[in-house]
Amino acid sequence: MKTIFIYIIVVIVIAIIILIFIARGKSRRQLQKSKNNIQALKDGKANYEFEIQRPLDTASLSKIKDVLAGHNFRIIDNVADGIIAYSGKNEDATLHGWQNIDSLKLPLRIVVINTASNNIKVKFADDYGFQILNAAQKEKFNAVYSPAFKHYEALLKNI
Repeated sequence: MKTIFIYIIVVIVIAIIILIFIARGKSRRQLQKSKNNIQALKDGKANYEFEIQRPLDTASLSKIKDVLAGHNFRIIDNVADGIIAYSGKNEDATLHGWQNIDSLKLPLRIVVINTASNNIKVKFADDYGFQILNAAQKEKFNAVYSPAFKHYEALLKNI
């Protein structure tokens, strides 16, 4: 009888933890919708950027949004000077561990802006959230995100 009681408590605690992660992820996505100022965004632990030798005009914006939407990115509305888009779910990466999840499913932010030289600048950053990483872990964290950065770079360079 005592073992059944302990088992039930363990199951309830695990269920509560999972529900907290899911609720945290949903509130995080709601908060992302309100962050539409590119200048106010902070870098992540894993970052990467590149430029496309083309101006960021209406046609380019539309094509980039179509590519990102086609790959399940959440595109933030009312961004004045470019695009902010998010993919992946933070709770999936947290529950499965960032080392054990497909790099294309990791939480990722893409920011697209126009440079002073009138080129398109694309900035990638992890959107994993709070984590404390030592130097070796940060290097591995960047290595885990690198395939996703390269994958989306190849897609966006072909617009």
